[in-house]
Amino acid sequence: MKFTLAPSLQNKTAANIFPFVALRGGTARIDGTRKRRAFSLIELLAVIAIIGALAVILIPVIGKVRLSADKAEASQMLRHLGMTIQLYISENEGQMPSPCKNKQYAYMPDKNKSQFAWCLRDYWDDTVQKGNDTIIPVLGYRRFFEEYDPTVTSSLAINSRVVIQYDTEVRTNPFENESTPYFFMVSDPSRQVAVMHLDAETYNDADVLIGRGEVPTEPLLEDGRMALFFDWHVEFMPLDYKLGEWTQ
Repeated sequence: MKFTLAPSLQNKTAANIFPFVALRGGTARIDGTRKRRAFSLIELLAVIAIIGALAVILIPVIGKVRLSADKAEASQMLRHLGMTIQLYISENEGQMPSPCKNKQYAYMPDKNKSQFAWCLRDYWDDTVQKGNDTIIPVLGYRRFFEEYDPTVTSSLAINSRVVIQYDTEVRTNPFENESTPYFFMVSDPSRQVAVMHLDAETYNDADVLIGRGEVPTEPLLEDGRMALFFDWHVEFMPLDYKLGEWTQ
């Protein structure tokens, strides 16, 4: 038996007559194209739930990694400062860079000369110009510079209660005197902090903070502060350690 297409279908291809063929996972056209299927509400909710679960897992991990990086950088900056002070002492017959007050800023001051930034100005090999101010990265670290203006906020604190064997035992800031070679008189340098990162709780009493200017309101490294000792090693000190105390 011979079949004949109706005149209206004689000039059409199979793709024109049967444009869609049901396939598993979607609908396809005979000409090779595929009709897109939209996501259902349940699928969208599942994707959102998975993304939320991943965020809950990853955000704390990323925070810990970032904090570890901040600690490593802060430690490296203090080591660099320690090497710079050592170089100064070796070239100045044991005299400390002085006169340096308790609060230290991470920029080159125009008038206040009682700063590491000024006293060690011939030794800095890395400075950043910010407008009319010269920033000294070694005297701070990334998180400090991100959250505070170094021209108005102090970054470091000098220990003003260092035990010195000078005729009799005294407690003083060994960086403050311009004439006495205090470095050779520091008792047990491996147990005495020279410089530590500064915040509102670095000292037991706030009146030790000499000079005007702000300080960070809380420790930027969260669970402690970096400290540079007089034997020039760097150590991460717990929050309950205050300047002026001996380490164990």
